[in-house]
Amino acid sequence: MTNKNEKTSETQPTRIYKPEIRKKIRNKRRQLKTESIKAASEQVAAQMISLTAFIQSRKIAFYLPEENELDPLPTIHCIAKQAQDKMFYLPTITANSKLLSFYPYPLGGPLTKNRYGILEPNTENNTPIDSTLLDTILVPVVGFDKHCNRLGRGAGYYDQTFQFKLLMTKKTPCLIGLGYEFQKIPPMIPAKWDVPLDYIVTEETIYRRTR
Repeated sequence: MTNKNEKTSETQPTRIYKPEIRKKIRNKRRQLKTESIKAASEQVAAQMISLTAFIQSRKIAFYLPEENELDPLPTIHCIAKQAQDKMFYLPTITANSKLLSFYPYPLGGPLTKNRYGILEPNTENNTPIDSTLLDTILVPVVGFDKHCNRLGRGAGYYDQTFQFKLLMTKKTPCLIGLGYEFQKIPPMIPAKWDVPLDYIVTEETIYRRTR
């Protein structure tokens, strides 16, 4: 069943010049005020609690925002209050590879900066979960189209990590992109290695992949 707030439609995709669009969107995002980020993040949280795929998830991975990315923490705190059985995970960058590893993260636990200055959970005496066992992963986006194709920063970490989604019929993990409505771009032709998201949630609506 499609949520009444979900948007789906069919339009011929086009090729886009990704570096130029990335730069434009990231520059606009950097100009956001703290109160605007907070309001949009809370509005996304309100949208997320109507998404059955998310509500029913038990093992949930999320990201910590950078560059004024939409903050997933209001969503995480909301779902944590609703049910006590949720388990949360954060990504770490695996050394000498383009893969992400997801480590258990107790909300409010300690964080350390990696070589890129990105906060990560403590990995000492800890074991990452097999990515295929996660129920839902909240994914940051630079841009997206209405078919839930994602434009990231260009490093390819999420696409490399979730290549198995292109090869398997397994529906989980559900990949949910979080972003601002202004990050929406015209329908694009994805590369063969691009992993589409299952949903994109913005402060205005929910986009659901239909193909």
